[in-house]
Amino acid sequence: EIIASASQALKGNRLRTALTMLGIIIGISSVILISSVGSGAVKFITNELSSFGTNYFQITPGEGVFASFAGTSKPLTEEDTEAIINESGITNIESVAAFAYTQRTVSANEVEDTILIYGMTSTSQVILKPDMLYGEFFSEVHDDGGGNFAVIGVDVATAMFGPDTDPVGESIRIDEDRYRVLGVTKSSGGFAGSFFDSSVSVPLKTLQNQIAHNDKIDEIDISVYDENIMNQTIDDVDAFLRD
Repeated sequence: EIIASASQALKGNRLRTALTMLGIIIGISSVILISSVGSGAVKFITNELSSFGTNYFQITPGEGVFASFAGTSKPLTEEDTEAIINESGITNIESVAAFAYTQRTVSANEVEDTILIYGMTSTSQVILKPDMLYGEFFSEVHDDGGGNFAVIGVDVATAMFGPDTDPVGESIRIDEDRYRVLGVTKSSGGFAGSFFDSSVSVPLKTLQNQIAHNDKIDEIDISVYDENIMNQTIDDVDAFLRD
């Protein structure tokens, strides 16, 4: 009788039942992901889950929704980035790029919006491969010196300068400071690079020193030569950062 009653209740609430099953499936998948990551200072999201076909993985601090599973909220630093770059024992690493981000008010031509601002290095373009519609991305000169330069997404460019307009050399304001537009980016189609369309990027040092006023690193992306040994590379980097 109990089973029959439960069965009738499930049939009578098909949408609720479907959503419950979906929640269980997502929960199981999350446990599998978390179990594969293990405890430690960082969580790794592989290319299969984060970018659907690209050759890189991400390292993020054990903060936010995964914090209780990651085991610690140890922040990432530029020293971590440099250490990975200089670690000769992990031979499958192709490129390493650090990211930081924050939200700020961006304006131009009497159009204003709250937009996600990314601090990036020249290596970010190598890994994420955005399409450059106009102008250029940051160079090593910007990595070293920062400066008031910005690369804006195509949606931002359209909203603030009009459709099919080349805004290179024009200015935008981030809060009260003026930044010269170096280029306009468009997502190359990968899931992980889609944020380029609707965000503004500045040199990493500029974001840290002039916008966020801290040296926090929110993410380190690592591309690899051989995708077939991606998991081994993740394990190697994991072990390296734990030492």
